[in-house]
Amino acid sequence: MPSPDLSRTILIVEDNNIIRDQIVAILEMSGYTAMAAANGSDGLRLACQSRPALIISDVMMPELNGLDMLRDIRQNPELDHTPIVLLSGLIATEDIRKGLELGASDYLIKPFRITDLLQVVSRHLQFSH
Repeated sequence: MPSPDLSRTILIVEDNNIIRDQIVAILEMSGYTAMAAANGSDGLRLACQSRPALIISDVMMPELNGLDMLRDIRQNPELDHTPIVLLSGLIATEDIRKGLELGASDYLIKPFRITDLLQVVSRHLQFSH
């Protein structure tokens, strides 16, 4: 079995099982390799171990929220270049601005359209190499 193409490996960090499984399925059907974590602590650990090409993370999660995980990743020289897309139901301008100021590459608001998700993924993977 060939090893996965790391340039197409995406880490999904989402505490909602249904949303997480849906995103994984959408990405895998679109030819990406997807890994998943249920909270920011596991997401940070997986990101450090596997160095995915892109991270999609919920903001509000147990243990370590998405903003704290983002901050930790941006402070890690081995991961600081990794594009991170925040995914959240928080739609206030100040919430979006805070995520972008902390270093998020993009911000998708829940509920999102599949086409929007795939466009964001494609755009950030294209520019990360």
